[in-house]
Amino acid sequence: MKKLTCAYCGKVKIEVSFFIGASSFPNWTMHEGTGKISCPKCYDIGSKEGQLRIEKYINSFNSNQSTNKNKR
Repeated sequence: MKKLTCAYCGKVKIEVSFFIGASSFPNWTMHEGTGKISCPKCYDIGSKEGQLRIEKYINSFNSNQSTNKNKR
């Protein structure tokens, strides 16, 4: 049987359907930046974690770009 499991609280959903990236309201969502699935109750936790990871990646990328420009 296929199912989804919330990465944060362990809640299980039997039907495999979810939003990817973000939803306009709490729902079963795979969060951009983490690839983790959250249930509606854990939506805010998953969204915050995803945003932090994306910001960290962008900052790291920008830092590397600045370092590479200085080497030229």
